[in-house]
Amino acid sequence: MQNAFIVSFGRWILPVIALYIIIGCGVSLVRGNKKTGTIGYLVNSANGDEIPLISYETSIGRSNSCDIVLAYTTVSRFHAVVAKRHGDWIVFDTNSKTGTFVGEEKVPNGSTGKTIKNGDTVVFGNAPFRFFEKLPRKSAAEEAGQEENPALFLGDEKYYTGEVIIPSSIKKGCKLRNCITGEEMNIDDMDNVLIGRGPDCHIRINSSAVSKVHALISRSGNNWIIEDLDSANGTLLNGLPVTECTVLHNDDIIEICGFTVKFMDE
Repeated sequence: MQNAFIVSFGRWILPVIALYIIIGCGVSLVRGNKKTGTIGYLVNSANGDEIPLISYETSIGRSNSCDIVLAYTTVSRFHAVVAKRHGDWIVFDTNSKTGTFVGEEKVPNGSTGKTIKNGDTVVFGNAPFRFFEKLPRKSAAEEAGQEENPALFLGDEKYYTGEVIIPSSIKKGCKLRNCITGEEMNIDDMDNVLIGRGPDCHIRINSSAVSKVHALISRSGNNWIIEDLDSANGTLLNGLPVTECTVLHNDDIIEICGFTVKFMDE
């Protein structure tokens, strides 16, 4: 008699529990992807693009099914999620291969996540962004279209690529700009710029993924060219592998194992 009651009760309660779980998952999914209007921004540190966050959960990765698609080779197909929960913003790494960083701290894989605050730098693979709940107001010079002196920082910020060391200069002309720190290096008075891990390189990247002599930027007549020096992990120019000597143009993006530099010819 008791067993019959348990079986009868189970037949009634189990479908109810299953229905409750299905409804709960559906509600969670709707809430997670609810469009709210713009509630935050990710600003690309390399080119200044302002990407609005319009949902409580925003997926980021290389796959076209992500809310924000980043076409970087070091970004995983499903790399991270930025979410707003109970008034706080949190970034979650979804088991990416190259990691997600807030400042210098790596975000743990899985459901733990890390809280992000207004103005924080968030790096997905080799793609650095600034997070803002509201975009900062532009200065009077920016509103008028005038160029301000760049803000230079010591090149010792650590991301997954390791420590980046780049000399500073504020002279006008051909320059290389560290896309993460904003630091600039004037190359007008140079014929060659050697990039690598070795101590004799003009731009040193302290990462085991970078070859001792990795790439070379050099003059060729009135042009600057870049070549990969048979490095172990290659050099990218605007997202494409450098397989031969290639002429550089203004605003070209050079990527070496996650370290990103912009070439500027003013």
